[in-house]
Amino acid sequence: LTTEQQQKIKDLLELAAIHADVGYLTAPTGSNALWAYQEILKIDPYSQPAMDGIVKIADTLEQQAWEAYEKNDKSTALKKVQEGLEAYPEHKGLLQLRDKLRASS
Repeated sequence: LTTEQQQKIKDLLELAAIHADVGYLTAPTGSNALWAYQEILKIDPYSQPAMDGIVKIADTLEQQAWEAYEKNDKSTALKKVQEGLEAYPEHKGLLQLRDKLRASS
């Protein structure tokens, strides 16, 4: 990677962290943590910090989905599951909760 690319990745990682801190995980469009991580992966498809960030977003959304599920707020739970799966389609916890929500509806 060029020095310029490395700097761009560093800036995007900082931006992603800021977005995550304020709760902008997958929205608003073009100004959220997931978008920043995806931009990093366009520059460096093997960026471990970006991949870890995406997994962390999915983990956070899974946690939020379970909290909604436990309050019997299934529509919010499903919305969080869908957001999480957009970020990380193979996330086991999100897939299990999605199946559980489908079975109970």
